[in-house]
Amino acid sequence: MARPCHRVLSLWSQGEQKASNIRTEDVQRRLSALRTRKDNLLNVHLDGEIDKVEFSAKNMDLKDRIAHYTLQLEAADRSSDEHADLARKAFELSQSLPERWVTADTR
Repeated sequence: MARPCHRVLSLWSQGEQKASNIRTEDVQRRLSALRTRKDNLLNVHLDGEIDKVEFSAKNMDLKDRIAHYTLQLEAADRSSDEHADLARKAFELSQSLPERWVTADTR
């Protein structure tokens, strides 16, 4: 009886892990691109191609966007941990379900 439940939980967990990995990779790519842009912005400023005011405005925008994606990455990590914990608990419950069902007071 626990076998089908285990299979469903396993498939769900694998799907959640794959989706989480895809989201994480996307956010990491965006963070990497933003950090590269921030480095390039600094180089352009140091070369004198843009003034301090323009540099400050663009640098602040990039910092804000980096902070936004960093928070998304942290949230994705937490979500992945929560899904793994939920799958573990559901599996543990499924292992003792036949005994619990027989002894349950259904009145």
